[in-house]
Amino acid sequence: TWVVGRLLLAHGAMVPVLTRLKPAESPKKVRSWVDQIQKAGLHLAFLTFGALVLPREAWFAWDAEALAEGVFEGFPARQLSRGLHMYYLLQVGFFCSNFVFHFLEERRSDFWMMLVHHCASIALMYGAYTRSFHRIGALVL
Repeated sequence: TWVVGRLLLAHGAMVPVLTRLKPAESPKKVRSWVDQIQKAGLHLAFLTFGALVLPREAWFAWDAEALAEGVFEGFPARQLSRGLHMYYLLQVGFFCSNFVFHFLEERRSDFWMMLVHHCASIALMYGAYTRSFHRIGALVL
């Protein structure tokens, strides 16, 4: 549903609006703008969600020393809070959708570099989640 929604938003709403605002731009450039606007909006939404979730965690602290102690407290046997779990699921879903869209969008000069980036990001999130490094992973996200 995420992929279908993204396609509908891009081609159903954003492309016609940007084409009217910038009629001299090429369709390829308009599609590139739409893609970048969508990704920036999603990154902003996830950043906001993370900024709301992380400070509510018991181990989180604004002080670097206290944060370093809290991140490893109780390792490896610790519970994952519901908010942090949702944050991880949203981020993994976003990166997986980027991986799928990487093959659906026009090929760019950095195709292979971005493919490696998406694969490495998904692997790192999976590894952090399954090996109980979710606190460190959440700080990196």
